[in-house]
Amino acid sequence: MSQHFSARSVGHAWRGLRFVWKTEPHFRFHSLCAIAVFLCTVLLPLEPWQVFAVGVVIILVLVLELLNSALERLVDIVEPRWSAPVKEIKDILAGMVLLVSAFSALVGASIFLPLIFNFFHL
Repeated sequence: MSQHFSARSVGHAWRGLRFVWKTEPHFRFHSLCAIAVFLCTVLLPLEPWQVFAVGVVIILVLVLELLNSALERLVDIVEPRWSAPVKEIKDILAGMVLLVSAFSALVGASIFLPLIFNFFHL
């Protein structure tokens, strides 16, 4: 693999990320939440395993949001008109992101809430 090919591939990947950032409000929301949570991992005294767990769920949510966006676009190309199967596919994709987001919130709560309660002596 040449360096030119690698640089071009990375350029395509960044272009894809910028496109999703510009066009998908949910991706922007999840990205901003990820930045806020990342800042918390830097500022709070976390164990290495906790930082790793937070990083894994952040990446998981963002990757599934990208997959959701890509598959929704593919469905729109295959069947541009509304139909019950198209709606079902898009609902299933949204459900995938919802489940991972809910799990990520539970992971975050299990890691950050004890620190917050301890800080406020609750």
